[in-house]
Amino acid sequence: MAVSDPLFLDKTNPELWNSIGRFSKDVAKSYRAAGISDRTAELVNLRVSQINGCAYCLDLHARNALDAGESLQRINLLSTWDECGGLFSEEECAALAIAEAATDLPKPEERIAAVASARLVLS
Repeated sequence: MAVSDPLFLDKTNPELWNSIGRFSKDVAKSYRAAGISDRTAELVNLRVSQINGCAYCLDLHARNALDAGESLQRINLLSTWDECGGLFSEEECAALAIAEAATDLPKPEERIAAVASARLVLS
């Protein structure tokens, strides 16, 4: 496999791939139990995939977001969610902010501010 070839865990390590699938289902149970919609969760998954630059995940989560009732307009504007003046709800903005903070690994003061802001909305 060349360095640029994608890693297909389902083929190279099926046991790990199945474990990831079980973990994903457990995470979904947890966010649903916390009152977070599939639509919001898929926005977060899609935004993290944009940041990580994973084509497979972008395709998967865009389709999942559409299936969860997300609009094409909001999917198209997701990378600029913080500039969209009301297109995304306060809860969605809080979830996206904390997802970006966890994915981008910001400076400690930025992470602390994002967590504090999210707690005000999500607690």
